[in-house]
Amino acid sequence: MSNLVTRVLFALIAIPVFVFVIIQGGWLFALTIALLAGLGAKEFFEMSVHKAAHPQSFIGILFSAALPVIAQAESTFNTHLFAVVIVAMVLQIFAIELFRNKPNALLNVASTIAGIAYVGGMFTCLVLLSTLFTEYHIDFLNGTLRTQVKYYEMFFPTVLMFAMFISIWVCDSAAYFAGMAFGKHKMFPRVSPKKSWEGWTAGFIASAVVFWCIMHFFYAEFPAHHAIIIGALIGIIGPLGDFAESLLKRDANIKDSSNILPGHGGILDRFDSVLFVAPMLYVYFRVWILLS
Repeated sequence: MSNLVTRVLFALIAIPVFVFVIIQGGWLFALTIALLAGLGAKEFFEMSVHKAAHPQSFIGILFSAALPVIAQAESTFNTHLFAVVIVAMVLQIFAIELFRNKPNALLNVASTIAGIAYVGGMFTCLVLLSTLFTEYHIDFLNGTLRTQVKYYEMFFPTVLMFAMFISIWVCDSAAYFAGMAFGKHKMFPRVSPKKSWEGWTAGFIASAVVFWCIMHFFYAEFPAHHAIIIGALIGIIGPLGDFAESLLKRDANIKDSSNILPGHGGILDRFDSVLFVAPMLYVYFRVWILLS
């Protein structure tokens, strides 16, 4: 079976499943993200081994998978566990390193914490984003914060999630085809030799247009300038996530982060842009709420 057929068949199965998970939201979404975070952290720690690090992989995977679950628990049960978990995590990592008797202790601790922050922390922002509007919503017409959520507004996080994923995909596709046709000026040839400024510009514009179209279709009252700004930011931040993962893979001298996704590489290969875009979106809406 060719690689293209494998890619298509896997996508035909995986995409509907992930769409269902996003629509369902809640704990199913949080647990799915936790699974992805754990697998992604495993890939990160396997990469770090190529650089003579001895990360605490089990602890790193455990904490990376736990963070999305804790984020959902914060929303569901109004707990306040995040600070406690972060402090416990750092203390535990240092304590374990004292007894491991492994070389490169500084590199071991740094790679473990970096993996949790980069993979677990970034993935957790998807859950934080999905739960952000459970108590509050923004009155898009007046720019004010309200606590009474109407029924149709409960679907806003779902629409936002789809708009994010679709915009990232369109950005990547537009950048690829525009780069193939017009790309002459390379962005970071030492990291990703095929990526060009022309392709990035096309992706940037396409992302802004698509995000605005989706938000306007479902929420006509959503301010156009916010939609365009968010879409443009996706077009800027998304490729940075791609470059960041490419930088790590090149340093580790590997092509894919893993082969867990048939024909698509690893978790980090598929979600590299999402890991950067999700925190940006969460911060954007959190600031919007605070200022409203």
